[in-house]
Amino acid sequence: MGLGLSICCSFVEAHGGRITVTSKVGKGTTFNILLPHLIAQA
Repeated sequence: MGLGLSICCSFVEAHGGRITVTSKVGKGTTFNILLPHLIAQA
């Protein structure tokens, strides 16, 4: 594993998000990055 996923994980966690991974044999792997939606106050 290179540094890319490690850097992404640090960035996502620092912003209150998470990364999920789904893998299917013969189909591939999917990484989902979930970040919270913040509503700006007026």
